[in-house]
Amino acid sequence: PNDLIPPQAAIEKLFEVTKGEAIVSTGVGQHQMFAAQWYKFDQPRSWITSGGLGSMGFGLPSAIGAAAACPDRLVVDIDGDGSFVMNIQELATLFAE
Repeated sequence: PNDLIPPQAAIEKLFEVTKGEAIVSTGVGQHQMFAAQWYKFDQPRSWITSGGLGSMGFGLPSAIGAAAACPDRLVVDIDGDGSFVMNIQELATLFAE
């Protein structure tokens, strides 16, 4: 159907909305490749990824760490449902922090 949003378009829109100023983390999977290709990174220390050598669940904890290290910056985790569910308990950490 025509009402589907391609992931590439969503990531391009994320770049536009954040003006490219966000710190972006990703889990492991197709979304990692989409983020690498479609978010136009132009600032150093803005891309947190395992580079394909990590395991599912990498994205959310790394985003929490980035937010703790850079409280003045917007941090976005682009993740898949499986990776998110693997670390859903970290929502308690987010709430506490």
